[in-house]
Amino acid sequence: MISQDSSVFGAGTQNLSGTYSYSFSGVSTTATEESAVGDFAANGFGSISLGSINPTTVPGEMDTEIGGQSAVQVAMPASAYAVPSSGRGTIILNGLNFSFYPVSASQAKFIEIDTASSSTPTIPASILIGDAYLQQTSPSCEWTLSAVNGSAVFETSGTTSGLAIADLGSFTASNNGTTGTVTSPSIDENSGGTVSSQVGTLPSGSYTMDHCGKGTLAIGSHTYAFFIISATSAVLQETTSGIIAHGMLAQSLGGPFVDGTLTGSYAFRMYGSDAAGTTGNREDFLGQVTSAGSGTGLSGTLDLNDFGTTQAGVAIANGTYQPNPSGTVRATVALPVATAPSAVTRNLVLYMVSPTLFYALDANSSPSGTAIGAIYDQF
Repeated sequence: MISQDSSVFGAGTQNLSGTYSYSFSGVSTTATEESAVGDFAANGFGSISLGSINPTTVPGEMDTEIGGQSAVQVAMPASAYAVPSSGRGTIILNGLNFSFYPVSASQAKFIEIDTASSSTPTIPASILIGDAYLQQTSPSCEWTLSAVNGSAVFETSGTTSGLAIADLGSFTASNNGTTGTVTSPSIDENSGGTVSSQVGTLPSGSYTMDHCGKGTLAIGSHTYAFFIISATSAVLQETTSGIIAHGMLAQSLGGPFVDGTLTGSYAFRMYGSDAAGTTGNREDFLGQVTSAGSGTGLSGTLDLNDFGTTQAGVAIANGTYQPNPSGTVRATVALPVATAPSAVTRNLVLYMVSPTLFYALDANSSPSGTAIGAIYDQF
């Protein structure tokens, strides 16, 4: 749960006012995986009438991935929303009905409230949930290619051919004012329990950016759409054929990753599946680990829920980590867990967002599963 700022209740400039980038995910009522990203512009008083493609005429757009197929909605029709006088509002985006709960003037949580009976040929009923974030720019849309600059990391999770898939990656972005270039790209992927790493082997890529915050990104065979939140973050959707995945793109601060990067106590949470392919069941684990900043001697505890089989306070001892390769924001981590049925070493790949936040990917080959999450500095 997150505390709500009561100043966003009721009509006014603090209530859903400005241009917001959003990321929603879920399934259709026929259980087809879906992802939707986009932006909209709201005036703080219940009207969505100005927006991203042309800030004087168009209220925004929605890019969707349904069953591995992209469907770009270039412009949404103008619509309205109910001002949340008591912490809850309703809104229509691209013909879809949502409830939303503002957390602050810069973030709100959304859930679709359409029913199967409201489905139309052009707007299928679905079950979507996610967040919208206020773009940190002026209402006149003044983003340039420099909104993505320097070292960046990203994470996505979703499905491909019915299998869970999760990716972490990094790249360096630069531009000459008209063309965006991606150099030194890397991608670590866990696709249904099959782990692969392309570190330092991918060719240079490219990115684009329109003046109101929508961009595209190409790295190797992977393609993405993203909508800027700030100069350090964006919501991200993979548009590679056959993949339905979404996540975040962030500027990496404080790198490269060295032994001393992990010093102190860290909390982590990861979610995914416990086995390869379609045999995998839901698995969640969280825990705490402490590090002296030497690359060795990691210790802590792990709590696990493996499809209803639970373990609490399982010891982690003598863990290790290694910057890999040197000079990048990537590292590999080994966390030995000694108690059955999870008497395995949890092998992770980390990508550094900042000294207090790291994206984490399950890199276990045995037992194989798919999990992704994050590690946060505690103290």
